[in-house]
Amino acid sequence: ARHAAWYESFAERIRPWITAGRTEEGLAAFRSELANLRAALRHLSESGDASGYCRLLAAMRRSLFISRSYSESDQYFAHALDILTDDLPPGLRGQILMGAGWNLSRGHGAQMERVRQLLHQAVDLLAEAGDDRHLSEAYSYLTVLEDDPDHARRALEAGERSGDPTATARPHHYLGIQMFLAGSYEEALGHFREAMKGLRSAHLTAFAMIWAASTLARMGKTDEAIDLAESAFDVFMEIADTGGQETALQTMCSIQLGLGRADDALESMERRIELWPFEGTDPGGHAIAAHAAARAGRPARSLEHLGLITDEVPADLLHEDSLN
Repeated sequence: ARHAAWYESFAERIRPWITAGRTEEGLAAFRSELANLRAALRHLSESGDASGYCRLLAAMRRSLFISRSYSESDQYFAHALDILTDDLPPGLRGQILMGAGWNLSRGHGAQMERVRQLLHQAVDLLAEAGDDRHLSEAYSYLTVLEDDPDHARRALEAGERSGDPTATARPHHYLGIQMFLAGSYEEALGHFREAMKGLRSAHLTAFAMIWAASTLARMGKTDEAIDLAESAFDVFMEIADTGGQETALQTMCSIQLGLGRADDALESMERRIELWPFEGTDPGGHAIAAHAAARAGRPARSLEHLGLITDEVPADLLHEDSLN
């Protein structure tokens, strides 16, 4: 139990590093102790210490997410939901439900109704506990999942009550996403700029930059958009966030294609493909790369990418004109 308590303290200690720009340092520390953290979770589970298990998992949540350990998180949160009981503190239960919901939303074929249910339950518990920092985070996630501006307003109010600048800026980020999806690009850009000013986390700031770049591209300000996307990529490189690098390169490719810079777009997408974290090929990436290569007048490279996602290339595609 003493060792488990130490690892809970350790996970809590590095959590601010993950959210305050020291992501590479925080992840290095997290990975160096991951085997011991897993052992601590296993010990807490086997000994029936539901409170200790959930406290440690809540402390590990952000590190697991940033390190893209989605399948591992699925297992941990599924078990946490099984052992969650009403006698645990409402704030702790709220954090677990929020983590389980958001983690589930990141998976393929996410059960969105289940995600919404978990997040709404988390909101109720976090409000009961007076945990405004995590309440703001939960409302921010709901802002993305549901078309309800009240979520964003409540997220901002909770963030202001918490006194945490990140908690205030995060709702601007997610409200910007909502406005972007609604086609209100000027309003979206304003929210993203507010988010970039207030966020402490290099990770979240870079993602706000990516969304702002996409917004600028939709507004026809493509030169400014590509500069911002490239700056976001540099930030993701500095903090060793490969998932963010993928997103930045995808955004750069899209903007470069819009600018008619097909060779640059091809280079961006091929760099993104190199970062593909799953087994097998990246079918979407290779399809976009094939399109960019065709636009660049490079049929052989286009066929090479098509060949990686199909058993054979149809004969009519072998004609150069069909690739342009």
